[in-house]
Amino acid sequence: MIQRIQTVFLLVGAIACAAPLVLGTAPLADDAGAWVGMLRIGLFALAALLGVVAIFLFNKREIQSTLVLWAQLAAVLAFLFLLVSGLLYAVDGAGVQSLVSSGATAVATLAPGAGVVLYQLARRAVRADIKLVKSMDRLRD
Repeated sequence: MIQRIQTVFLLVGAIACAAPLVLGTAPLADDAGAWVGMLRIGLFALAALLGVVAIFLFNKREIQSTLVLWAQLAAVLAFLFLLVSGLLYAVDGAGVQSLVSSGATAVATLAPGAGVVLYQLARRAVRADIKLVKSMDRLRD
């Protein structure tokens, strides 16, 4: 399981998608948009969970590839929600100084973007494994 490069990509991608949950993100400006925060947290948790589950599906490569695609989609949506809510928070002007000065907020904002890229690399590696297994099956026949 560890000797395959997509396992490393999936693990680091899941950690990157979980970074906003651990480090925290910029709070919302008002309670009227609290559902956006809950949706964002749910999407980050889903993206991280799907990445971890995909690691253990190394014998079922087609399902693993599909699961990585869904994890990547959840990470992209969560990243977009994070950027939009961060922009709305900054435009409000209530916490521009805290938004800019916090290094943890910057990491929590940029890490999911790295997670999306890592999930793409993992998906590409899974597809390469699928092709390799098909070519080996063709040679055996």
